[in-house]
Order: sequence, then C-alpha cells, then structure tokens
Amino acid sequence: MKKWKKALAAPLAAALALTAWTVPATGAPESPIKINEVVTNEDPVADWVELVNTSDADIDIAGWTAIDNGKKSTPITFPTGTIVAAGGYYSFYTEKNVNTPDGSKGFGLGGDDSITIRTAHGDEVASYTWTSHAEHNGQKTSWGRLPDKTGEFGVTGESTRNAPNKAPEGKTEDPATPTFDPKNAQPLQPATTVVINEVESNGDPVADWVELYNTGDAPVDISGWLVIDNDDKHAPLVFPGSTVIAPKSFLRFYTEGAEVLGGGEGFGLGKADSVRIFTPKNELAAEASWKEHANETYGRVPDGTGDFVNTMSTPGAANEEFEEPKPQPGEPWPNDSIVVGTVDLGADFAVEDMSGVDFDENGRAWIVNNGDSKLFAVDYDEAKKTYSLAGQWTLRYPDGTGKPDSEGISVGDDGALYVATERDNANKNESRPSVLRFEIPSSASGELKATQEWNLKNHVGEIGANAGLEAVEHIEGNVYAVGVEASGEVLLVELGSDGESTLKQRYKSPFQGVMALDWDADAKQLRALCDEVCFGQSILLKYNSGELVEDSKVQDRPSAMTENYANEGYAKFTKVSACKNGKKTTTTRHLWADDGATGKVALRSAIETKEESCETPGSTSGGSDWYYPAPAPSTPATSTAPSTTSTTSTTTTTTTPATTTPGATTPDTTAVEPGSLEISQKCVDTLTGWGVSAALLIPAALLAQFGLPLAANLLAPVNDVFAQFNAAAQAQLGFFNPALAAQTARLGYIAAQAGPLLAALALGITAVATIADSCGNTSTTTVATTARLVDLSSR
Repeated sequence: MKKWKKALAAPLAAALALTAWTVPATGAPESPIKINEVVTNEDPVADWVELVNTSDADIDIAGWTAIDNGKKSTPITFPTGTIVAAGGYYSFYTEKNVNTPDGSKGFGLGGDDSITIRTAHGDEVASYTWTSHAEHNGQKTSWGRLPDKTGEFGVTGESTRNAPNKAPEGKTEDPATPTFDPKNAQPLQPATTVVINEVESNGDPVADWVELYNTGDAPVDISGWLVIDNDDKHAPLVFPGSTVIAPKSFLRFYTEGAEVLGGGEGFGLGKADSVRIFTPKNELAAEASWKEHANETYGRVPDGTGDFVNTMSTPGAANEEFEEPKPQPGEPWPNDSIVVGTVDLGADFAVEDMSGVDFDENGRAWIVNNGDSKLFAVDYDEAKKTYSLAGQWTLRYPDGTGKPDSEGISVGDDGALYVATERDNANKNESRPSVLRFEIPSSASGELKATQEWNLKNHVGEIGANAGLEAVEHIEGNVYAVGVEASGEVLLVELGSDGESTLKQRYKSPFQGVMALDWDADAKQLRALCDEVCFGQSILLKYNSGELVEDSKVQDRPSAMTENYANEGYAKFTKVSACKNGKKTTTTRHLWADDGATGKVALRSAIETKEESCETPGSTSGGSDWYYPAPAPSTPATSTAPSTTSTTSTTTTTTTPATTTPGATTPDTTAVEPGSLEISQKCVDTLTGWGVSAALLIPAALLAQFGLPLAANLLAPVNDVFAQFNAAAQAQLGFFNPALAAQTARLGYIAAQAGPLLAALALGITAVATIADSCGNTSTTTVATTARLVDLSSR
C-alpha cells in the first residue's frame, strides 16, 4: 500500500480540475485537441472519428460539434460531460443514431470526405480531408497520424480505436525515426539541458511521478520523447505534441493512474527501479536510478545539477533536503506495559501488503492482504499460546471478477465479513472506494465472491486511486465506521439495500490518513489509527447518541514497538474466564498487521492478562459452568454476609467476614419459635413481593402461550423481572442465598429461551422456594429441591 506525505497537502481537487479550452483570438497557439484517426468503411458498427488531447490537462468539449462535407448533413453535438483526458483519446461514431454522441442520425463518412471539429461558438478546432477509403495490402484500415498524436496522416496498419496508431507492417512510423529499442539506444549528442530532477515512487495520493527540469537558458521541445522504467517490456509513455519546458522551469508527469502521461495504463515505480528518457530517434536523453524507496522523494540538491538525495516532496518547486518529521505530542498507550512479539505463520505472512485485522466473537482473527486480494483466517491456541493459519481465500467482486485492493475488514452483526477497498487492482488507475460483503467461507481455500458492494465515492469525493478506504468497523445495526487515507477522515455510514448508503457523520481526525479502526463494544469506543506516516499514533472516539466524539488525546503507539512499523491493521479481543475460587481472569489479545513486512514480519501480537477477585456462584444442579454474579445485599447481616472484595488496577483487597458456611443463609432473627401463630415481617414482605408477581405473571403466561398479543406484551420483560426480584427481594429483606441466587439467574436464561408458560412455571417454583425460606426453616433440602425442579423445567 503506497502512502502519502504531508508535503502533498495541496487540495487534490485542484490537481484533478478540468481545463475548459476555447479557441483564442487569431494568431494564438493551436488547439491541443486534434483529429488522430478516421475510419470510413472498416468498422462493423459504424464510421468513427478519434480525437486526441495533446495537453497535460483534461479538456471539456461539451457543446462542440462535428460535421462532414455533406451539404445536407446535420452536425453532431457533444453532450454535457464529454471530457477528453489529458494525453488521452476520445472516439465517437458518426452515424446510426443509437451510437452517435447526441443520439442524432449523424452522417456517414465517404471515400472522398472530410471531418471538421468546432467549438460551441463555431470556431474551427481541427479538420482532416481524404480522397479515398484507407486500404493496406487490400485490407480496409484507417487514416491516422504516424507517429501517433504528433505525425502527419497516412494509412495505418490497422484501426486502433482509443489506442496508439500503428504503422503498416514493414514500415516505420517515420522514415527518420528508428524503432524504439532502449537496449540499443545511444546517448543524445549533444546532451540536452533537460534532466530528471525529482522522483516519487511511493507516496503520492494520485500515483508515482517524475519531475523534469530545464537547466538551460532556452526552451526545449520534448514532443514525442519517450519515458520508460527499468523494464523494457513496458509500453513507453510519450509526451504529446507542443510539450515545451521553459528555461529554469519544472515539468511533473505521472507514470500511472488516472492522470498518466499520454493515457493508457502506464507503470508504477518500484522499490529498486529507474526512469529513462529517450528522444524519438531512440537516443537516451536522461536517466536516474535508486535502490530503495525514499523517505518522501529523491531529488537533486541544488535543482538540476546536484546529486540525488532524500528530499521533501516539492513537485514544481525547488527541492529541499529531507527533514525527519516528528510525532504529535501524545499521551501513552493505555496499559503501556505490554510486550509485543512477532507471529510466524510461514511464507504466506512474510510478505508486504498485510492490512486489515478483526476478531470475530469466537476469537478467530480475519486478515486481508491488499496486494494479492487475499483473505486469511488465523486461530489461537489458548493452551499453547500460539497462532496458526486456518485458511486463505482470494476475494472477487460480486460479478466474480477483479482483484479488490482489500485494506480493512470487519465482522458484521450478521456474521458476514465486510471489507474496505481502494480500487480494483486489475484496473489500478481508477478509484473504487467500496465496502464489500462476503459470507463466512465454508471451505479452507478457494475464491470468495462478494454478495454486495457499496461504492462510497459520493461520500469520499474525488481522490487518488491509491488513497481511498483503508479501514472499516461495524458499530451497530447497519452502521459502519470507514477510515479514509486521502482525507484522514472517519466516515460514519449506514449501509442500505441495493448498494445504497447514507452518510451519518464526517469526523476529521488529527492524522493525515486513517489507516486502521478498532471497535470496543463494551466501552462504546472506536480507536482510529494512523500508520508510520504518523508514527503509529491513534485516538479514541466515543460513540454517543449516534455520533463519534473525541474521548482521548492523541495516543502514542505501545512503547514496546521501538520501530515505526507500517501498521495498517489493528484489533483486540477480550475474554473473561468463569469465576473460580473467588478469582476471574481477563485476557486481551492484540494484533497488528505491518503493511511493509518489516524484517519479513507482517503480524505482531501482545497478550494482556488481569486477575480480579469475584463472587463465586453457588453450586448448581448438573454442575453448570455458567457464571451469574449474585447481587450484593444493600444491608447485609454482620455475621452472615459472604466475602466481599474490592479491586483496583494494581492491588486486590479482600475483606474476610465471620466464619460461615458457604451457600447457607442466616436464620431470620425476627422469626418466632416453631408452632407460633405469628408471621415474621420478612415472611410478609416475601409473600407480597413473590406471591403478587407470580399471581400476575402466571395467568398472563397462560394467555401468552395461546398467542394473545396483549399477554405477550405483558411478558416481554420476563427476564428482567427475574433479575429484579432476585436482587431486590434478597437484598431488601436482609438475607442472601447464593445457591438460590444462581438458580434464579439461570431461570432468566430459561425464560428467554423456553417460552412464557415454562418461564411462568419456573417463576412459580422459585416463588415457592423463596417463600419457604423466608417463612419457614431454611434448609439445603429446600434449595436442592428448587434446583432439581428448575432443571426439570428447563428440559
């Protein structure tokens, strides 16, 4: 994943702005829009004309017209939104109204005809006239410029719509121009004053680029000059006609992406690569090489004449030597005592481009690789404390094609996987900021086709193809947080049906790019992280009433990370053990994905454990392992309350009560001797609390069991009723029975699972047991009987 730097903070919109070209007054320079190729009788669909934009800026030709030499022909008008890209092609059919740009009848192009292009004001832009259909060796072909874009018109070897023109077989495009052959090129003599001045191979939000500089005192025309990297198999980029560099001036061009020089696919500049410039006569005019990506760019200091050094990114301006940036003032990472180690998962993980990470509810980690469009499943062995690779898959778009540039991943509440992407790696020049949905794979390998795509271009705006969505995290329902590299924003988006989405909030982070997100559902906090560009710093956001608000200052990466890794993925998973022997353990696992695979390590981990005191639940029938913390009495009896504990982050304090039998209750001191006719106050309170509630709920449950809506509404909070009575009754009445408390809590689970009738039966059983304990002699037999009845009721 290519990063972008703070020196490139100029608005991208300005870089992508369209140039509206109009014909100036007489004597002004000619239009950069030219007719490049004409097909009159060879295409099976219809006759067509190809235009070319020889400038380095997009040109809007909406309202312009095209017409042949027919006296009765009606001009074709180019509709709104017709753009000819910088250095690119635009072709249009001239006949058969289903194909013409404006849907008109149009006109055919004859063997003796012409084509003329005019602006919306009627000014002539370009024209070409021919006297016969184009043929070569008896085959129909086209009339086109040779060399492409810059030469004179001639018969081509074949029609090449929206692609460079080809000379007929056995002929060169220009008798004076040899075939391009970089291996056998000779140095340009005398040497040109144009030099390579700055190179960006790994940081621009649009694409890789090269800057030229004219050191001389006269302008230099480089029209038709060619650019290639260190791979002779790449198609060279060609400077369009009228490309002139003024004295002591700069010229920057992209080698790939939407603004690539001359149109076409272009090529990226690698970690160890070079740039070579050739004249149309196959002469080497300039060259620059490097062995590693620069911190920002490689540039000459001073401009034009100095050696290449690490420089700040300054396209179109004087070079400056690179200065190491500094992190923002930040507070420490929470619980900054963790030890960070490496995770070895074999050769598949000793590679670059590992990006998003997220855990599912079972603790399985899901990881994506943006370069290879790969998805990985990684499991954790708690006994061995090791990770292992459980599966890997190749991701595809919903139509089964493409290579999604997968940057972030999240597990939704529907159990599916949601992947944030920047572009289709099969078409790297075009931005495609989408969230893709995938079902959990049922096999351990293969291809996964997305079941849905949400393209968020309307929310992120015009951005570079390699500067889009870096992270995605499920918040609640259909609401997801999305991290954007180009803007450093977190977008809160609701994903709807049929690929629709609604922007709920736009949060601007303090970082140049948001490269990873992690959601803590318990704390309602979202951590937004930057990568090595921001030294791995992050910030916590609180999700409050549907809105993200800052909940911390900028925080540094864990101090155990002594190196500034390119962490583009982060996730944590927390698990709390059952309470045993008065203790419970909270284990938190952290994972970071290093996009740069520093030291051939793409995944790093840390594990935190914290032991706390807890209330051990009473034993339950059947030996259940469920843990339900019993409520603490508000006014405990001094001689019978169970052990209580207080815990801080550093110490654990235990208060030991008077010796009692665990699980036993204290006799009610207000109760009378057996045989007495008086009833204790506690007994009255218990009869009131449990008896009345049972009297109300049991009839309602019987009605609800037979489907009456009103009764069902009355029983909706059955589970809450159990919890409230269990806590309030025992605490208010001054006694605590752990075994009965655990059984009552379990009844809440039964109520939610088994239906109203069985829940009411369970409530009745508990009421009887509780009343018996309050109004009669408490005994373990009563509790045990209740437990047995509860078990029977749950079956």
